[in-house]
Amino acid sequence: MFKQMAAAAALLMACGGVLAQDATASKGTEAKQEATENLELPKLMVGDKAPALTVSKWVKGAPVTGFEKGKTYIVEFWATWCGPCRTSIPHLTEVQKKHKDVTVIGVSVWESDTAAVEPFVTEMGEQMEYAVAMDDLPAPKDDSRAAKRAASSNGKMAKAWMEASGSGGIPTAFIVNGEGRVAWIGHPMEMDEPLEKILAGKQDLKADAAAYRADKEAEARTQGPMKKFQKAMQDGDYKQAIEALGAVEKANPKMASQIAMTKYNILMTMAKDFDAAYALGHEIVGGAGKDNAMLLNSIAWPIVDPDNIPEKQDLKLAEKAALRACELAKGKPEEGMYVDTLAAVYFAKKEYTKAVEYQEKAVKLTEDEMMKEEMQTRLEQFKKAAAGGGS
Repeated sequence: MFKQMAAAAALLMACGGVLAQDATASKGTEAKQEATENLELPKLMVGDKAPALTVSKWVKGAPVTGFEKGKTYIVEFWATWCGPCRTSIPHLTEVQKKHKDVTVIGVSVWESDTAAVEPFVTEMGEQMEYAVAMDDLPAPKDDSRAAKRAASSNGKMAKAWMEASGSGGIPTAFIVNGEGRVAWIGHPMEMDEPLEKILAGKQDLKADAAAYRADKEAEARTQGPMKKFQKAMQDGDYKQAIEALGAVEKANPKMASQIAMTKYNILMTMAKDFDAAYALGHEIVGGAGKDNAMLLNSIAWPIVDPDNIPEKQDLKLAEKAALRACELAKGKPEEGMYVDTLAAVYFAKKEYTKAVEYQEKAVKLTEDEMMKEEMQTRLEQFKKAAAGGGS
């Protein structure tokens, strides 16, 4: 199950892979122009005209040939192999049911095994109740896995939307407004508030576009220190990598939470410096991450992951982070995943009765069948421990 953010990879995707775009300025802003001209910015940003919908096949729902004036669309990118996508799919269904005048479109991208898409959609059933399409991929050079993988990365939708916007991870959603312009780009689990604002006609698109551009410029400034970070990671010099992350944060302070999680991941899973990892974990839980359920869960899970128990555990940290994550996620689609983590914490503490109680709750809260099956396996393990005389 996807329980832990691959923070280093997420950071690389956030800071890298953007495409060059010319910057212009008035005579009164020569200094600003000089600073921004050399920055590599995405070709597709908030405020821009939405690209065309170029898909190979509509797997579910009525085909959408274009963006109708006055109508709002959500174009979301996912893949069959993407764990986080399974979590966001039911939420997209909820959005579609709530806003019947909005058209939700899920586009499968980066699929080397395109034959897996239709069975996946069938398996999801009512959890995936919106239009679903497949990217238009070039024919692979041959039948090899490498050739199919290369073709999957060059789909027309992936290139025009994901690559053009500098979006390196899925799920990613784009909200297209009634004027056919990209009004928002981000994770589908975070789009409810901006969607409501757009539908109510309260969005200042010009201001949002300027703010989005400023964020992308800040991200572009991190590319120098990011190269140092990448080099240090390749060399296995984790101390140097963490120092480079400090420079990344200085260039783009808005990435503080993401960088903190990356540092935690490095210390915890690579450097195996558990004392430093847990000290940082306590800082995150009490500060930057206290209101971020996903971040909190990513602190707790590596401490209690049954498949990869660390040599040293800080169960107080794990419990504090997991409890807060559950509190923040109460009533939300992802709650079951966080309750599952809390159950694992109690199992690690040998509080087997509590572990069973929370694992049963996690199973009930989880709709995804694959995740539910994995949780059920853990539940049987916890029950066996409880029957053996655990607390």
